[in-house]
Amino acid sequence: MMKKATLFWLSVCGLALTLFPNPSTAKPDLLVSGILVLDDDFIAIRIENAAEAEVAVAEELRTKSFLTIFINGVNRAEYRFKYVDPTVFRKRSLVLVRTNFRAVSGLTVKAVVDPEAVIPETNELNNAREKTFAANAR
Repeated sequence: MMKKATLFWLSVCGLALTLFPNPSTAKPDLLVSGILVLDDDFIAIRIENAAEAEVAVAEELRTKSFLTIFINGVNRAEYRFKYVDPTVFRKRSLVLVRTNFRAVSGLTVKAVVDPEAVIPETNELNNAREKTFAANAR
């Protein structure tokens, strides 16, 4: 995907083209990068902001859903923006969200970050991930 950028030309021993991100057009990229089982068998969701832009959460968005978790196709949990570790809003960041669900054989977990699409992102197609746990539940 082509990102918008501001172009700067440098002339040192000839012409060179260097791209610098334009901060006014940079967008974050929230994604669910993993569904994990912790040592105590609880499920954790790994969420990243994979972009060079921070997430700006306006006050009116703080009550919106940041993360929705489906267990076997049923919406079982929602985490609001105001309760999420703010580290994930920084550029190139990662957080683990520990859930109250234990991994068991045959369990299907689907996690969707920014399910209401209230944060404009560079890629809206990587906001969900699904995993079915096998017999060893890992």
